[in-house]
Amino acid sequence: MSKLTEYISLIPKGLANIDEVAAGWLNVVKNEAGLLPEDEQYVIATRRSICDSCPFNSKNAKDLVGYKTSRTEEHCTLCSCPLIAKCSSMKSVCGAQYYNETHPDKPQLEVRWKAYEK
Repeated sequence: MSKLTEYISLIPKGLANIDEVAAGWLNVVKNEAGLLPEDEQYVIATRRSICDSCPFNSKNAKDLVGYKTSRTEEHCTLCSCPLIAKCSSMKSVCGAQYYNETHPDKPQLEVRWKAYEK
């Protein structure tokens, strides 16, 4: 699959969760500018640490199970979200929840992190 085709296929999922997508990318910018509250910075760092070691992280899945993609950014292979934005959206939940909801007939995966509520 070409990179363009792969990204175009993500549009419906992104539009269905546009508020979380926008909040995630806004928080990426705020975090880089040092404008996020300390508690949210901690949440993002903790989530990234969890995702860095997850077998469903695209960088790990390539090595562990031969996952193939044209995308260059790290993303969750379960929900397809770019990890930098997914981890930065306080309302978002680990991609395993999406997988569990869309595959109820398969063994359920552990949801490693939840939405952040102050």
